[in-house]
Amino acid sequence: MHIEDICGVFENLYTRLRSVEIVDFSIVQNVQKVLVIRSADMTTFRNFMKRLRDVTPDVYIYVITHEIDRKDVIDICGKNSEVITYRDGGNYDAAKLTEVIKYIQGQAVEEFFLLYNNRFGIGYENVLNLLSCITQTTVYAFNCYWDLLRIEKPLLHLETLKLINAIADWHWEYLVAHEEG
Repeated sequence: MHIEDICGVFENLYTRLRSVEIVDFSIVQNVQKVLVIRSADMTTFRNFMKRLRDVTPDVYIYVITHEIDRKDVIDICGKNSEVITYRDGGNYDAAKLTEVIKYIQGQAVEEFFLLYNNRFGIGYENVLNLLSCITQTTVYAFNCYWDLLRIEKPLLHLETLKLINAIADWHWEYLVAHEEG
């Protein structure tokens, strides 16, 4: 396979990711409970919370975040929220959060959100994996461009992200090898 062929495959995958549907926050207008995995910076989180509360001020929000950010997250969330913390590094590892997963699964959460510090979630595969352990339904990602993305098939999206990373790694190795050769 030539590099041009790989570029075509990469472009097709990129188009697939880019075509993730951007939706309006009105989708949660009548929702009673949501889960948010706070996997982005506080500015993105604060903006997400404002938009969510503007549309549905009384929604009950479960937020998973690192212990170090607990106080800030509580201040941003305000009423009708529960902040669930973890202490294990800076990584959302589903294997280490089994009790949290079981707890959330028992809470009748209707919609599920994660946050990205980039456009499509490359580098956030662990967070999407955690969310996929909690639910197999549609999930939403709020990115640093302040778009709300609907991800219809989270496991397929996760595999697409992994494939893009593998292709990108191969591409860079290929370029380095040809520069040295």
